[in-house]
Amino acid sequence: MKRQKSYLMPAEVAEMLAVTVVSVRSLAESGQLASFTTAGGHRRFRVRDVERYAKANGLTLNRPSRSSYRVLIVDDDKSFANMLGQLLTSLPYEIDTEIAHNGFQAGFKAKQGVPDVILLDIMMPGVSGIEVAAALKEEPETNHIRIIGMTGGATNSSETKMISAGAEKVLRKPFDIAELLEAIDEEELSQFSKHVGT
Repeated sequence: MKRQKSYLMPAEVAEMLAVTVVSVRSLAESGQLASFTTAGGHRRFRVRDVERYAKANGLTLNRPSRSSYRVLIVDDDKSFANMLGQLLTSLPYEIDTEIAHNGFQAGFKAKQGVPDVILLDIMMPGVSGIEVAAALKEEPETNHIRIIGMTGGATNSSETKMISAGAEKVLRKPFDIAELLEAIDEEELSQFSKHVGT
């Protein structure tokens, strides 16, 4: 049996309160909704604090029924994207992966599946990862999605542009599993642990 999450991500709180992620951040920054920051710098909300806020303001909570963490991998190198997808699904967490091989697919799949995080290659033919990140951060339905850049040969300048476009950080290929888990936030992933047996 899967344990109930004790804390929530901003997008989950937004879903529960039927407001935007921007509104959730504003409530947190103003002190109206209690929150805390993880060691990795990610804002989190305790379930009881969200329930307390909803009760005080006469709101009915929408209960998310999510049971897995969603990752969108975007890379024109198909073998690398497939390898990364297999690696993620082999971990002891409930992770659903989607793969896109160009910027156009990335935008479409991000809006359709609304992943928790996008692992986005910087250097792609056609639409670059920088352009994809900037476009996603401009759209209300996707601007809350976490973006982690990936590169096999980008310059410091392009990495800086990727961060400016909305990526939290950039991983340099080849990166190991520890780097990947640190970037995604293993504490967050642990809320979707796989349970074996009954």
